Amino acid sequence: MAAKKYKKTITIDRSKWCRGGRFAGDGIETATDDTALLTAIKTMCCLGFFCHQAGVPKKELMGIGTPESIPVKYHKKVTALVDGDDGADSSFTNAAMEINDSTMIDEKDRESNLKRLFAENSYRIVFVGRTPRSE
Repeated sequence: MAAKKYKKTITIDRSKWCRGGRFAGDGIETATDDTALLTAIKTMCCLGFFCHQAGVPKKELMGIGTPESIPVKYHKKVTALVDGDDGADSSFTNAAMEINDSTMIDEKDRESNLKRLFAENSYRIVFVGRTPRSE
């Protein structure tokens, strides 16, 4: 059986990963409403990592809640995340946000659920680094 072919590998650095409404980096706690593709303290949700690694400049991700809100000229770089006809968030995007932002699952389940979701959409996701400890 041939190995699965992926369109792209997305690398998520746990030390800069904002997820689950509890971690925004450097031990800072955050409310779920504070998640963004790129936050003011330079952390990103899983889709922020995806967008940036697909070629969307960080300045275009700052404070943006979802991929549909990035400038339209970048939508072609993230076609898996936005629907072509109206530019709305795709079902893949909505599922990823639900997993990434959930406060009801632990880190191990969050990572395995995201790996499964990304693979179902022909992307490989790799987690590197360590999560800084909360104070």
